[in-house]
Amino acid sequence: MMRNIWNKYLEKNISLFKNFSKYDNFIVDFPTIQLQIDQTSSYGTFPLESMKMGIPVLGLVPDIVPSWMNEDNGLWINNKTIIVDVLADFIQNWLEDNLNPELFDRMNMTVDSLPTKESFEQTTINLFTELFEKRIESFEDQLSKFETI
Repeated sequence: MMRNIWNKYLEKNISLFKNFSKYDNFIVDFPTIQLQIDQTSSYGTFPLESMKMGIPVLGLVPDIVPSWMNEDNGLWINNKTIIVDVLADFIQNWLEDNLNPELFDRMNMTVDSLPTKESFEQTTINLFTELFEKRIESFEDQLSKFETI
């Protein structure tokens, strides 16, 4: 019953919201935001995955703040009681086409600054190659001492 009333209201008044002509267009373009309320996660890959997909993050600042987190790349708060207000402001700004494009630029900059899978693999291979080479050199050095005796 309530859903039918809401659908009828939106069908009748949809043009008030972002110049949509149809309810279906409203639903398709409805804002996506990821809520992050895990205060114990020290790195938080979930917000980074959201940023990579262009989805803004509204979240509580964790107990151990990750190095990638800053005030410009998400909607980070310290008080969970204001999540509803911040979320409502975000949706209102979306409805009014008033989202700050800098937020999305900062999200992209954050994700681009982090290592990729390929660079991580290459760094790991280089690190272990260097360690093995040093260890081999050390063993060869020790063996050479026995050969001279």
